[in-house]
Amino acid sequence: MTWGLWATLQGGDEKIPAIQEECSKLSKDLISKWGLPPDLPIRLNSTLGEVLLTLTDQRHPEWQKVEPGKQIDFYLELQHEQKKCQQLTRAAYLVKVHVPYLLEPISIDGLSLGDLWPFVMVAVTSAIIVFQLRQRANAIVLSWLGFNNPDVPSRELLRIRSNYRVGLLHEETIHKKPFLVYRPPLIVQPESLFVYTLLGLTLYSSFSLETAHRIEMSHEMRSVLFDYLSVLWFFSMAIAYLIYRTWLYYEQSLEAAVGRPVTGPIRSMLANSSALLDKPVKNKIELKLYQALSMPGRISDSVWALAALGTLFISWMEPASIRGYTFLTGAKNLDAGLATELRYQLYLAIVFVLLCIFRSLAHNRLSQKRSYTLTRWTRKLGLVVIVLIGNLWFHVAILRIIAGSALTSWFVLENKPLIDTDPGLGFLLFSALVLFLAARSSAAK
Repeated sequence: MTWGLWATLQGGDEKIPAIQEECSKLSKDLISKWGLPPDLPIRLNSTLGEVLLTLTDQRHPEWQKVEPGKQIDFYLELQHEQKKCQQLTRAAYLVKVHVPYLLEPISIDGLSLGDLWPFVMVAVTSAIIVFQLRQRANAIVLSWLGFNNPDVPSRELLRIRSNYRVGLLHEETIHKKPFLVYRPPLIVQPESLFVYTLLGLTLYSSFSLETAHRIEMSHEMRSVLFDYLSVLWFFSMAIAYLIYRTWLYYEQSLEAAVGRPVTGPIRSMLANSSALLDKPVKNKIELKLYQALSMPGRISDSVWALAALGTLFISWMEPASIRGYTFLTGAKNLDAGLATELRYQLYLAIVFVLLCIFRSLAHNRLSQKRSYTLTRWTRKLGLVVIVLIGNLWFHVAILRIIAGSALTSWFVLENKPLIDTDPGLGFLLFSALVLFLAARSSAAK
């Protein structure tokens, strides 16, 4: 199915150049009909504001041939031609499929299926992850039943009945607390091998499919909060959060069942490695390493937060050299709607940074209950800010891929506000510092 959809999208891409020429002809014919010059910077996907600004531009008297009362009529005709162009684009990706017991073939829209496919892949991947979490929990419970059983044949019989899925549990002390470390058997599990192979092939073919999926053909992409990419990003983050909650629920259930926390070999190794920092150093090399690793922890959150605020005065977008603080009042070199969305997101990030400063300065002056409440809300706000920043970087990455595509013409990308911009050093540093502060607030007790 994946390869069939990929072939459909590839076939549609071959028709796009001819459709773009037809759309360009529709635009030129409309401009000529109204007696406007052919070099008029108005396209089928121009907004009402852009049309009105162009037709009333005092620097170009030759553009002012449309009477003020008929400018809306010109825009409505422009919208009508744009709908024709969109219908031609959609028709290029339609494929007729003969279904048993139906006399007439049905039409399948390749663009719509391409839009839905990433959501399907996220759901399938999530289902496999949760299935493996459930299998691990069941294996740990079975292993616990034979943990204190001295009868070796009985333990082996339990392992055989579980189709050799049961591993071994052994006790360890991590940070002076007793833990049970579960080590799964290092053998080939045919079910897992089949599932992961199928998942890998599906993800690989889906990646090939998405490289052929022309998102810009069916989506305006004039927003970073209410467009297709945002829906995909927020859906993925919601699924990731639910998977985390599921994993946490399983961990708590296992701890309640066996009476001790249960961890895996990798987490146990990392915990033991971090515990090594608490041991006394023996030479200068170990001392320097310990100082380098513990330095970020000794710097107050307020210092990191002030550094994040300082990045507002560095360039956030290139080549327009838009500094971060200009988003607070509205960047003039950027699309108005996009600048508004970025401004409110920046307000939220600054509130989080200020909360980090306040929590760092007032931590020892607040009661334990108030300090816990402040830390909890700071952690929640930090999570929201991380998701929003990740959404921005996701947009930048996808739009860079679209802009670098040889099949995409600049006629299609004219109204994509982020296409002409690259993230600057200021935004990169701000994102890194906010991520660090959010991780610190999550680790705080």
